[in-house]
Amino acid sequence: MLHLWQYRDMETTIKTPVQLAIAEFGGVRALARAIHRDPASVSKWQKGDGTIPTSIQRKLLETAWDRGIELSAHELIFGRE
Repeated sequence: MLHLWQYRDMETTIKTPVQLAIAEFGGVRALARAIHRDPASVSKWQKGDGTIPTSIQRKLLETAWDRGIELSAHELIFGRE
């Protein structure tokens, strides 16, 4: 099964929600620390289908906003071009 972010246009690069969160927070360990999770868990999301578990999405979004990171709920679900 293909997901929305797996359809790639030749001219655009799409970051999965996990790739985006990791990049915005400054790495796997920094993201894991910020949301009080084990770095291995964050790595598993990255190795999976690139989505962030729904049980984590709200915490991650609120943490991003508290830190001044520009991240929308839409990007957290679908990624960013």
